[in-house]
Amino acid sequence: GGGPAGAARRGLPVGGDLIIAVYSVRVTGLAGSFAELDRHDHGGKITLSIVRKRVKQELPAALGAWSAG
Repeated sequence: GGGPAGAARRGLPVGGDLIIAVYSVRVTGLAGSFAELDRHDHGGKITLSIVRKRVKQELPAALGAWSAG
């Protein structure tokens, strides 16, 4: 199933971090986040600006290949 319950059953994190920027480029929503992430090379390193428990943080991240299935 879809939604948070389905994600939890598949072992994916539910809730939590809100991505607000990728390499200081502000993003809104999943579509904006994905569009900005697509501008960077798979396997490359990026910095995400997130809000976690109402606190803004900068997190380093590595981009993996996207798998639709």
